Amino acid sequence: MVIGMKTKNNSLDNLFNLEDITPPTYFRSCEEIDRFAGKTPYSHLMRRAWETMALDGIFCIDRKPTVYFKTVQLIDPEEIKKLHRLLWNQGIATILVIISKHKVHVYSGLTYPAKEHEDITSDKHLVQLFDITTQALDLSQLIQRVETGQIYQDRSDCFQTGNNVDRFLLDNLAKTRDELVECTKTTDNRNIVYNRIHSLLGRLYLLAI
Repeated sequence: MVIGMKTKNNSLDNLFNLEDITPPTYFRSCEEIDRFAGKTPYSHLMRRAWETMALDGIFCIDRKPTVYFKTVQLIDPEEIKKLHRLLWNQGIATILVIISKHKVHVYSGLTYPAKEHEDITSDKHLVQLFDITTQALDLSQLIQRVETGQIYQDRSDCFQTGNNVDRFLLDNLAKTRDELVECTKTTDNRNIVYNRIHSLLGRLYLLAI
């Protein structure tokens, strides 16, 4: 098990030019995350992502998780849909990198999760597709493109902050509030009604998380 983990880490290090990068910038295991608990503000979120998504690496910028790495045997669109939904729901990292034997898929964390009938490997969600054999140089420069922001400029259509989970939640709360206000029959001042509904929605949100 340890040998397999080291093999995966070495492969990631070589592919993405990460050999000399150490925590708190690049984490290779849950144990490394635990060692930095309390020293980096997102350690508990990184651990949760690592466990729920079975990650193989996390790259951070300014101590914020930015790129999640996961190796797979085969590219399974349905499995990627689940992983992408988990990425989007967490709302922290902006990029998910899926590495198979021959291909590397790069997905945006700022696109809505694919619906049942949607193709997760479409241009809408897939930022870039690499062939490991013929595009080794491009892969080695991927992290540099993330650090400089170049990847976000090149595929700005995939990285719209208005599509993140926080904005989605706020928009839905606003719609729910307006619907509740319309359904409320009272002679109270409208501002009072808004305040009561905001309070109710706030309590429901806290219970949900």
